[in-house]
Amino acid sequence: MLFKQDKPTTAKILGVCMFVVACIQLLYKSNISELVALFLLSTSILGYSVAYEIRSDFKNKKHFRLFGFSVLELKLNCIKPDYISVFSASFNVGTGWGPIAAMNAKNGSKSYVIRFFKGNQYFTVFKSNSLTEVEQKGEELASLLKINLVNKI
Repeated sequence: MLFKQDKPTTAKILGVCMFVVACIQLLYKSNISELVALFLLSTSILGYSVAYEIRSDFKNKKHFRLFGFSVLELKLNCIKPDYISVFSASFNVGTGWGPIAAMNAKNGSKSYVIRFFKGNQYFTVFKSNSLTEVEQKGEELASLLKINLVNKI
């Protein structure tokens, strides 16, 4: 099973800003090499993603993808779970860009997650805002790995 991970908001913002700068440079007929570099960099930032491949033989992989195509596959080091849990969680992300972190705000979002648990260790496999998607993928993953699913929602 393939679990696409969320892209950080800062990457989305950076990619859009670079694309806008490239468009503005295009209007002013800037150097062609600068334009090509900006467009390539901005589209690659906007088009990359990371996905976890969980397999029944537990030879899991981490995929680095560009526009949906795997460009690089690495071994995914994660725990072999005793059980899988599906639950809701709140995630706080610092929005600070300045030098003084205490003055920066935090964004909180409520999501639903699938996590592997072994003893007191855990590994987050998937996070989404859709409850039905998380429950469905959690059930599929539990049947694939033949382990218990604990639904805490």
